[in-house]
Amino acid sequence: MSQAQIRQAPNLDVDVHVGGVAPRTITEYWEPIPADIVSIVPASSDYRVVRIGDEILIIDPVSFEIVDVLS
Repeated sequence: MSQAQIRQAPNLDVDVHVGGVAPRTITEYWEPIPADIVSIVPASSDYRVVRIGDEILIIDPVSFEIVDVLS
């Protein structure tokens, strides 16, 4: 993904799959998509990113829907 460090969200019960919904408590851990990725994929600028275990979740901050999962 990026050279940027993506924050880990510990101890969250999240069903990690595209189309799943993240719990509202995830806002404590998520961050904006790193700028180097937004420069390549401008449409990603509205999403948030967080790491859960070995996977990186891309989340819609309005619906909390998981829009992508990167291993």
